[in-house]
Amino acid sequence: MPSKWIQRSYKRTPIPWLMRNSVSRRDVIQRCIEALGARTYLEIGVSDGRCFAAVQAPTRIGVDPIAPAPLVVAELGKPGVVYVSRTSDSFFETEAPRLLPDGVEVVFIDGLHTWAQAYRDCVNSLEYLNPDGVILLHDCLPRNEGQAMVASSPQEAATLAEAQGVPFDWAWTGDVWKAIVALRQHPDLSTCVLDCDRGVGVVRRGANEGGPRLSEADIARLRFADLKANPVELLGLRKPYHLVKALASR
Repeated sequence: MPSKWIQRSYKRTPIPWLMRNSVSRRDVIQRCIEALGARTYLEIGVSDGRCFAAVQAPTRIGVDPIAPAPLVVAELGKPGVVYVSRTSDSFFETEAPRLLPDGVEVVFIDGLHTWAQAYRDCVNSLEYLNPDGVILLHDCLPRNEGQAMVASSPQEAATLAEAQGVPFDWAWTGDVWKAIVALRQHPDLSTCVLDCDRGVGVVRRGANEGGPRLSEADIARLRFADLKANPVELLGLRKPYHLVKALASR
């Protein structure tokens, strides 16, 4: 009998890109932790701590330059919970060697909503990722032009959208999706996006599964219209159930 998690993943509309399901990023993270028997979980971009507090692993490390939110403070008294108030770049430069001496099995990236930073966070995480580990990236599948607005904050995105006459619903993803396109250029990385919770990118070591060959300049020039026209080729868009198969084949 399929698990409820798998059954939920099949709920969808006739339009594949707009598949509706109740699979959340927390579901995906926890599934990876359990399937890999992960000892260490790293979250970059903790924000209000709802995701960080919900995930369970023997060691949980949160990284965010802001002070820990109340939900995170409540977790800090538990064994194996660490919070680092630094930017991700600073964390990898100064703290990662000390806090990740044995590597990490599951990384979740949900920091700045720019493709350059998301890509850099992933590349830095790969330096510490154990052989069977997985890196997950949130906000990889904007549903409309407003969500994909390139900005430094949701407030700026809202202002830009209004100026351009573009509807804005505050489910802002920025252009993180381009980080997936960039990662799909690596011959030694298996990279795709699960169509759930505004798009959850999945990056693992393995054979590249295809996609267009693009230069960094080509990727920088991509626009939301390009993504809308061909999400499967650009992102390797998959149903959430793909994660179950991928983890089982490791």
